[in-house]
Amino acid sequence: MSIVLLGQIGSGKTTLYNKITLSQEKTKAGGNSVTLNVFMKKSSFGSGFKVLDTPGFGSDSQKIDHIAGVLSALSEGPVNRIAIIVKFARTDVIIEDVKKIIPALMNYRHLMTVIVTCWDYCDKSDEATYKNDIQAKLAKYKINSTMFVGKNDASESICEQIDQIIARSTAENVNLTDAEIFQSFDMEDYDDLEILEIEEKKASLITAYRKFSKIAKEKIEKNNISKGLLTDYLYAITQFAKQHVEDTMKKFENDKFKQIDKLGEVEQLKAFQIHFQLKSTLFFEYEYIVELAQKITHKEKHFSKFVKKCYHCGQIWFKSAGCEGPTYCGRLNDDHTDEFLGREEAPQQFKVAYIKDELIVTQVESAKPQQVVLSEKNKQNLMMDEKIKQSVERVTLGCETFNVGGMGCRKIIEWQQMKPLTDEEMKEILGILDLKLCEKMVEQEKLTKQKTLNQQIQYQNELNEKIKEQKAKLKKAA
Repeated sequence: MSIVLLGQIGSGKTTLYNKITLSQEKTKAGGNSVTLNVFMKKSSFGSGFKVLDTPGFGSDSQKIDHIAGVLSALSEGPVNRIAIIVKFARTDVIIEDVKKIIPALMNYRHLMTVIVTCWDYCDKSDEATYKNDIQAKLAKYKINSTMFVGKNDASESICEQIDQIIARSTAENVNLTDAEIFQSFDMEDYDDLEILEIEEKKASLITAYRKFSKIAKEKIEKNNISKGLLTDYLYAITQFAKQHVEDTMKKFENDKFKQIDKLGEVEQLKAFQIHFQLKSTLFFEYEYIVELAQKITHKEKHFSKFVKKCYHCGQIWFKSAGCEGPTYCGRLNDDHTDEFLGREEAPQQFKVAYIKDELIVTQVESAKPQQVVLSEKNKQNLMMDEKIKQSVERVTLGCETFNVGGMGCRKIIEWQQMKPLTDEEMKEILGILDLKLCEKMVEQEKLTKQKTLNQQIQYQNELNEKIKEQKAKLKKAA
């Protein structure tokens, strides 16, 4: 039977190991980890279960050595329990420490026990409240086993508690994939000060844009604009939100790119990953604004369902009313009560400004009416043109007689069989999503992934060698 101890540097992990095994390994309250190797020994009391102490998480340097130690311990035969050691603090701090460790071990949460050290620091009167709170928060992450250990607790008592926990669990081999390892463990030794500054800039810009996004969404939801002007009003806000993304990215690039150019290769890769994370986060925030605007405009029916293209000529049409069964490409709508067309007004221009955390949208002037396919008002304007009049003809299809002309190939079509627009066509029609921004993001992601893959291959070889070294030391110590 065995238990592996994992934890941040200074969590009391090695102190606990010493208490269980009556050892005297070096300990340290913070900074770089003292434990670079894996220590393995049997408990001095109880059933004699095997205990493996590992290097602490959160080291400033020699990160591969630390990770190799953790992986070596986890792969040392079947494991009964994975103990995550955390120092007593506020509940949210404890949960954050646990969250830093569990991503790579998500599939093994049923083996986890969180052991809270320095429990003596908790007031006796608050112990029950803290225990319940910590256990309830951990349960949300599907971790249902806890222990609370103080510096005055006897070694026999601690071993007895662990024995009871181990008795309720079945030993399993812990096998992590390369993806789980490289996505969850930070292996690079960075110039921490430089990277920290870049991370802080990213965080401040994201916070600022999210604040703007919240204000923009409130402006969209609580608008008092008439239905006729609503589309243009929302379009102005989404366009401003898109421009705000671009301006935010320029702030980051103008402020940090010269600094990034001076970094080493490893730091540059990390910096560009931060840059991509910023762009992705801003873009998703922007998309939420667009989606909300679309829901408001179309009463939660996505308007893409109303836009298709003719399978004969490719003309794009907006389904306003009817269009059930066969009709003609180019049919003019004669329904004056149509819900969508009844709302239509001449497009308006709105000016948007963001000043001191306030989004100000003002109507400035009326623009010239744009030609909208199947627009009732536009149809009436077209019918006044002599050339257009000559191109319109009266046709009969089944029991219906209607006008066809102005646009379209005049061939028979059926709405259900017409092709939906591609994403690119839809974005071009809307003028909402910035295709160039999307393309830049995709290219940046490809570049970053390729560099990351090359780096993973390099680290994989080094990591394998370090794990072999750790296993050889363990074997020798045994």
